[in-house]
Amino acid sequence: MYKALIIGAESIGGLIDSPTSKTIASHAHAYLKHPDTKLTALCESSELNVFAFMERWGEMDHYSSVDAIGSEEYDIVSVASKTSSHFHDLAALLKRSDMPMIVCEKPLVGTIEELSSLSSLLEYSNKKRSMKESKKVEE
Repeated sequence: MYKALIIGAESIGGLIDSPTSKTIASHAHAYLKHPDTKLTALCESSELNVFAFMERWGEMDHYSSVDAIGSEEYDIVSVASKTSSHFHDLAALLKRSDMPMIVCEKPLVGTIEELSSLSSLLEYSNKKRSMKESKKVEE
């Protein structure tokens, strides 16, 4: 069973649909439906979003930031936070020795400078990564 963590509890993280929705539109719903995956934790700074998310998807571990995760290990991490947080979240995840699979919502980062800074971490990481669709980064 893969342990999953979602970073970002807004729409695509889990508030765009519910466990009873016919269509899977969020990361939380996808993890719920996959027989080999269990959503075990959420990383979100807004207590209001945490409350709404857990009302919908059930109780789980909660962290207020990526830096607060500590030594807990997860198999899959979805980065569904705001784009402005992607760089920090991805850099922190890529530096960890655990968390072998990372799924990141688009765009990967917000600026060319962030992409440049992240590129060496991406190049030398042995993690499996999935970035949903591509979007041109505006300078």
